[in-house]
Amino acid sequence: MLTMTRIQDISIRSFRSRSRVLSGALMALAGFAFASGATAATRPHAKADAVKSNSSLSGSITVDAALTTQGGAGFANAFKLMYPNIKVTMVTAGTGSLETQLAAQQATGHILADVVLFADPTDMDTIAAKGILGSWKPSLAGRKVPVGYSGKDWVGAFTFETVMVEHPGMANPPQKWTDLTSAALKGQLAIGSASYSGTTFGWAAELHTLYGWNYFKTLKANGVRVEQSTTTTGTDVASGKVLVGVTLDSVARSLLAQHANINVVWPKDGTVPCPATVGITKGTANAAAAKAFVNWLVSRQGQIEAAKLGYDAAYFGAMPAYPMPKHEKQLVVNWNRITKNQASILSGFSGIFG
Repeated sequence: MLTMTRIQDISIRSFRSRSRVLSGALMALAGFAFASGATAATRPHAKADAVKSNSSLSGSITVDAALTTQGGAGFANAFKLMYPNIKVTMVTAGTGSLETQLAAQQATGHILADVVLFADPTDMDTIAAKGILGSWKPSLAGRKVPVGYSGKDWVGAFTFETVMVEHPGMANPPQKWTDLTSAALKGQLAIGSASYSGTTFGWAAELHTLYGWNYFKTLKANGVRVEQSTTTTGTDVASGKVLVGVTLDSVARSLLAQHANINVVWPKDGTVPCPATVGITKGTANAAAAKAFVNWLVSRQGQIEAAKLGYDAAYFGAMPAYPMPKHEKQLVVNWNRITKNQASILSGFSGIFG
């Protein structure tokens, strides 16, 4: 079951549908350590100044976020400290569910969301093409913008890295994506579903480009375990159900923070980065507050909060606990190509795994 949750004075409702989720938010822990350009000595003063200087801006916004309840609450609470007079309602669910809801609202002529935060660029481009997003997007001046982190009506908010986790003590642990096809891992590998998880979709699309569908057919023949989310693949390894899982760095960090018995493997052939994407809706009646939220999210303070929640900051170098090791390879993903071929990629994946 997928839960769509409205975070507003602790009121909750449910919704059933196919979806993609930002899986790593589920395990976010308040105790995560992080590093950034701001020092511990300057952060409290900067926060006090920000609260004082932004207290005059008021309003109410709804954010449709492909996050779990915990992840949405983490961002909403952090933003509230900076903008105490803006009420934030987080509607959290998978990207697919939120996209369906937005389309239905558009058909009635009244879109409830003011801000949209999705798991990957493909679905963001889809709702942009439908005219759901407005043309405004924040300035990224002064930031080094990664390739694929800016669309016509949206920008990247933070980053996921698809990695592997493995059970310690393996005789020959995998070091590359191609190692996952080894007969030694028969029945001992878990991956997510590209039909459910946006980050898994990006991973599957990129590995299809590199290795073709035969790679996935070999995984299938080798008894791979297909789970809905990357959170589940990580916990499968931690619980001992399988020896190896394809998951997100944010999931791995959460498990390590809970002292899970896992090792993180940064594949030698490259991690697969996936940007979370954010934009505001066309014709929002709460434009000032919506823009404030998006501007905050891509600001230094917003990126620090993302890192505290266990995500890779897209800008300013804010780092979560257990950051990506230096000199590890990161693949360059052509999201424009993936978006154009989204239907065929999903068809190819489901044709193999169902």
